[in-house]
Amino acid sequence: MTPEQWVAAANKMFKQNSSLTYKEVENKLAAAGHKRPSGLTQKGGRNNKRFGFKAPRTSGQNNRRKAQEQTSSSESNAAMKVKDKVRKQDLGVAQASGMPTPHREHLHSQDSAQLITEGAPGDYIDNVPSDIANAKTALESRIRTDYGNKYSVAIGVNNLRVIPKDFFDERVSPDDLPGIDIDETKPLDDQLNKMVKNGNGNGNGNGYVNGNGADTAVPNGNGLSNGVPTNGKAAHVVVDSARGVVTTKPAKSFAEIMAMLAKGLA
Repeated sequence: MTPEQWVAAANKMFKQNSSLTYKEVENKLAAAGHKRPSGLTQKGGRNNKRFGFKAPRTSGQNNRRKAQEQTSSSESNAAMKVKDKVRKQDLGVAQASGMPTPHREHLHSQDSAQLITEGAPGDYIDNVPSDIANAKTALESRIRTDYGNKYSVAIGVNNLRVIPKDFFDERVSPDDLPGIDIDETKPLDDQLNKMVKNGNGNGNGNGYVNGNGADTAVPNGNGLSNGVPTNGKAAHVVVDSARGVVTTKPAKSFAEIMAMLAKGLA
């Protein structure tokens, strides 16, 4: 079985039974005589697990990666070595129990690391479950491509959190900064689609109410409207479900809601 065939077979198992863990899929294929090939990585979140291939890095990516790994002191280097040791110890436990494996995750992506005011990017590394790390990477990619890379993605106490870069501060808990929570245990696309319908969308479309009170969606790319209701009244927009913050202002785009949060008006 080629690596491509192995990946196809593994991902087919996930589609047939999404409750399977990565280790269970690996064990099933290994029992059939097909061990996991090298050069693969785990992708997707808890509810959309899949295997894929690690992309080769360019020289520029290698240079940025090197800068991302830099620490500020010998104490930081020592702390990272302790975390590496703990991760290796926890790896076997997670694999044996079918739990998400620990992942060495930069708490601040390369896009946000330049905003750090204390220490160096390599000081902000922690061991997090692989499903959370994968969901964070997927959300960062979406923010980079769909929202002009204006927001930073952080790991809060209960959820991933999208924070306007104007208010980024590595010294403050993400939960205490302006932003919107994203539940990493749920499919990302479903949440983003829901945010569009609730008026918290990506701003790629503008729905407005015409003179007779009917919805008129005016697309400017993907045709997504911002969820203004047909009665012409303000939409109830849940800005932060974890905190129960609700506004009855007219439905706005995701970018507008984030701007309101940043200004403390929402």
